[in-house]
Amino acid sequence: MSDEFDIRPKRGRLGDQGTRPPKRMSLNPSRNALRKTSPAGKSKSHGFTGQRLGSGAGHGALSKARQFGRYRRAIVKVYIAKAGPGGTGGFAKHVSYIQRDGTERDGTASQIYDRAYDKADTQAFNERALDDVRQFRLILSAEDGHELTDLKDITRTFISGVERDLGQPLDWIAGDHHNTDHPHTHIVIRGRQKGNEIIIAKDYITHGFRARARDVLTHELGLRRERDVTRAQMRATTRNGWTSIDRALDTQAENNRLSLTPTLGAPARLGPSIYLGRLTHLRSMGLAKLVDSEWILDSDWKNVLRALGRRGDIIRSLAQQFSESGDHLKIQA
Repeated sequence: MSDEFDIRPKRGRLGDQGTRPPKRMSLNPSRNALRKTSPAGKSKSHGFTGQRLGSGAGHGALSKARQFGRYRRAIVKVYIAKAGPGGTGGFAKHVSYIQRDGTERDGTASQIYDRAYDKADTQAFNERALDDVRQFRLILSAEDGHELTDLKDITRTFISGVERDLGQPLDWIAGDHHNTDHPHTHIVIRGRQKGNEIIIAKDYITHGFRARARDVLTHELGLRRERDVTRAQMRATTRNGWTSIDRALDTQAENNRLSLTPTLGAPARLGPSIYLGRLTHLRSMGLAKLVDSEWILDSDWKNVLRALGRRGDIIRSLAQQFSESGDHLKIQA
């Protein structure tokens, strides 16, 4: 062939596997994700993860395999708070924290709302939660949040979609905060509804919430333009934190090793230059090295990047605050 990247098949004996080459980037990353979510692709583990239990398991697995491309991006941080030794007092404190002064655009206190009222009865909500053993706390932050005129409508549409995914109604309240560079919404969901405990599948917590938020934002604002997608990817190559590019690299790497080839298989929007730029930056951080055309990632590279990404996270200050008061938070996403 006369193409720039010639493909020359190498013949060998039938059944001869030869030496095992470094894993190359798949032509279809979504196929890998689907295979990993299937029973045949699961690793044998006897520990309880909750992955296949709880509401929304199917939606979570599907969302994990989807390719969002030009969808609007959102961050959804989910924590499960458990009642401390002193009961559910920490639950009410968290609601007070959301409602504190200085979080609205004009510097006033955040207005707490629910599905029906722009001014929700927080006291009644706290009283309903007195017998709850857990509480789901979400922070919803849209990448293009500055383009949204009313976060309340977005939040209500988001929760309605979550309820459809989970197949049950939720008892929730929310408050919008505009005191940071990125407007965001705090959402509190009770862990009990009509006397029944709410259990949400791990897959939905880690993937389903974010997928639902992306759907809502894309419907509201429209698809991202290709040039915006490319610019965002270029910025991500030098980010000191966990990124979607790292997630793709992790999916394709085998024992923290991978090779980038001219025929690099990837979603059309992610060209080889994006991966190469990211790996080059990881090398400058001491998290990757190039040996004979093979990239070798540091054994702790994922933990280092995630730790860097958590610095300055507003939720971490919440976690520390409420752990000191006996309210325990568990990071789920």
